[in-house]
Amino acid sequence: MTLDPRTLRFGAWGNAANQSTIAADYTDGTQGTLDWPAPRFERITALPPQGSMFASSTSTDLYKYANNTDATVHYTDLDGVQRLGDFLTSGATTAMLPSDSTDRPLVLAGAFQSGVFQSVAELGHVFRGQPWKTLNFTTASPNATARSADAGLLDVFTLHESSMEAGKTSLNTRQAPVLTAILSGAIKRLAGTNADLISSTQRDAIVTALTTVQPMVNKAELVTRLAADASITGLGNKEARECVMRAFSDACQTRTWNLMIDVIAQSGRYPPNASSGPNTANPLATFMVEGEQRYWVHVAIDRFTGQVIGKQIEVVNE
Repeated sequence: MTLDPRTLRFGAWGNAANQSTIAADYTDGTQGTLDWPAPRFERITALPPQGSMFASSTSTDLYKYANNTDATVHYTDLDGVQRLGDFLTSGATTAMLPSDSTDRPLVLAGAFQSGVFQSVAELGHVFRGQPWKTLNFTTASPNATARSADAGLLDVFTLHESSMEAGKTSLNTRQAPVLTAILSGAIKRLAGTNADLISSTQRDAIVTALTTVQPMVNKAELVTRLAADASITGLGNKEARECVMRAFSDACQTRTWNLMIDVIAQSGRYPPNASSGPNTANPLATFMVEGEQRYWVHVAIDRFTGQVIGKQIEVVNE
């Protein structure tokens, strides 16, 4: 067997009693399954993983590479960081067990989606090539054994080819009702039912957390600054936590400032006998308004380049 059915990258596995010290492996080691009592994890391989990235390639407990949480038996990525496997449902030990199929990533070409991405954050189901590990949009901890290496993909990829898009909400808005509307109906499992929708209590807690963080510079900060909040970690496994990123990553943006400038233009004159004129300390004290026009100027500014990318002038008649 393999540590993850999708890859042989970490070698081929099989129990051997001489190394596992489990006597039953002398007679039925090749017939074992992961749902045996205990459970009987596969413990030894004739082709163990090699290289300096594997902290203990001589250990017989190589199944620990699946979740990659162990302090001794673990592997690191090329940048030297030990990153965890996908978050499991509370109480689960490994997605390898038949009883824990809900913690396994989906094949996005399934009938429920017709193979069409609805959100950039659905990339969280893309296999990383490492056992039980998909692209991570859920881990924000600065702990070197946990942090995500994939958050930047939320800004690199898009579902749209247009060079300019309108109608998106700023992640930095403090208008909670707007964020609440976007998150309402978010589902924890892409192939789930109404029972998998987040509750109103969970939704409101997430919106509160989002409106209280410091302004975000890019969408990657949904992960690096928000994903560690208890309102998100309490949602469950990795797929459930990523429902927040799936909801916000395409409906929101951080790059554009949308400003409304209220302009009131007045015309008039100074009276000939005014005791103060335009050169005094208070030139407007005796100014007589004879005409007035009000405008609302709506401006969209690119935060990175400073370019005005949209402008609309609205005449206000009171």
